[in-house]
Amino acid sequence: MITGHADPLSGKIVSFNRGKGVYKNPEVKYHPKYGIDMDDMCTYTIKYDNGGTEKIICTDIYSGWDIKLPSAERGREIGDASAGLRTSTLNENPAPSAVPSKSVRVLVVTGLLFNSDICPHLEAISTTLRERDIAFDFLDFDKKSRGENVIASLASNNYSACYILSVGSAGGECWRWINSDRLEATLCGWVSKGGRLVLHGEGIVAKVFQEWFGKNWFHSNYHRTDYTRSPSNSALGPLISQFPETYNVKAVSLSGVKSDEVLYEDEGGCVVALCKHKAGILAFVGDVNYESSTMALVNFMCTTPHLN
Repeated sequence: MITGHADPLSGKIVSFNRGKGVYKNPEVKYHPKYGIDMDDMCTYTIKYDNGGTEKIICTDIYSGWDIKLPSAERGREIGDASAGLRTSTLNENPAPSAVPSKSVRVLVVTGLLFNSDICPHLEAISTTLRERDIAFDFLDFDKKSRGENVIASLASNNYSACYILSVGSAGGECWRWINSDRLEATLCGWVSKGGRLVLHGEGIVAKVFQEWFGKNWFHSNYHRTDYTRSPSNSALGPLISQFPETYNVKAVSLSGVKSDEVLYEDEGGCVVALCKHKAGILAFVGDVNYESSTMALVNFMCTTPHLN
């Protein structure tokens, strides 16, 4: 039984990524407020009795809670009422499926938090793209060169969309890795000519939107709730009515997003933003767990030919 929210759920741990550090043992009692080195993060994939799945990380635990999980053997039941994990049901109504054009190709950039060989979210991303028969490549961001490999990939390949994961999730040091005039010019120019750039992350991600794209967006909040669909979005137009009215995720939100650039929000801020930028599309996604509903949104943003 998983508790800590309004609707406790029963399920099983089906996989466990031990991370690389001192918290790799699931028997360790953990009582922090984001006090873990992100490279040491453990993740659990939970399969609920109701059929849904969710990936849970150590920072899904509130500061006042303790966690004492049983050994993460495949199929072993999840603890009892004292486990203290905060989870939620997944959306039953994901975003509408995109109908990609034959020319769609997506570049997925990892490495700002997890490299692709250990990133716990790549299975969900690759599965979603393969299901839609979308061509894609994974690329680990080269921190030493400040993203020169991203610059080269966008210049030499005909990518229609670029999805950059975990911008700012490793803290302020991320700005040192990405603060490059060449990277800024490449991404801004690529979007301006029709590319679709989806940035996922927190903290520093707002600074990227501010300094590179002139957005008045600021880091605002971080929690799980039912976020409400905006009544209108200038990039989506009438397509917005195809999206579910609510979107339940644990997410970082931004303030300052204009009403016609919001896709999902609550009173604390916007967790999914989507807007036109010259001939292209600029988007923000704040979900920290890459849930199925979020992957449907990203798929739609990256591949639907009717935007712009």
